[in-house]
Amino acid sequence: MYKLSEMTEKQFKKHQLKKITNLFKKIDCEFSKLPPKSRDDILEEHSEYYSLNHCIRWGLNACEELENKKFIKVKEKTFKPIKELNAEIMSIENAQDEDGAVYWVVESGLCESMGERGYIYTLLYDNKPLEETIIKDIKDHIKEQIQDFEKEFVLSATEEEQLEVLKKIK
Repeated sequence: MYKLSEMTEKQFKKHQLKKITNLFKKIDCEFSKLPPKSRDDILEEHSEYYSLNHCIRWGLNACEELENKKFIKVKEKTFKPIKELNAEIMSIENAQDEDGAVYWVVESGLCESMGERGYIYTLLYDNKPLEETIIKDIKDHIKEQIQDFEKEFVLSATEEEQLEVLKKIK
């Protein structure tokens, strides 16, 4: 897996854009949990050009469009549960950027254990990774997520539940 310090600028941008897209997806999911009347009230409270509703929709749309323009993917879709982590490998993609550099993008997640949208981890590799490598990297991400939660002064009830799930997976 690439370490941030070893990524080229393009790889870093792609990595960050993917993370931002995933955050917008989580925001969209949380926003959609509001009752329809509440969502309408929020829309009416602000101008349609900068309401929360539109920011979420167009932010997600922009991220997805930017991701699709930046590189060509050669997909090797897979779904492989990893029972020990209550996780899954969702896809392994051989990607090529506009300059022809080839690398591997692995999407894995803790969807079942972490709620509706769960956590999706995007991992980048120079070569096609072995399953053991992916599992090790998922474990590293879980440790980082636990540390991030534990740094927070206050957690929501959902975050507290997720923290407990993550601690059990370790």
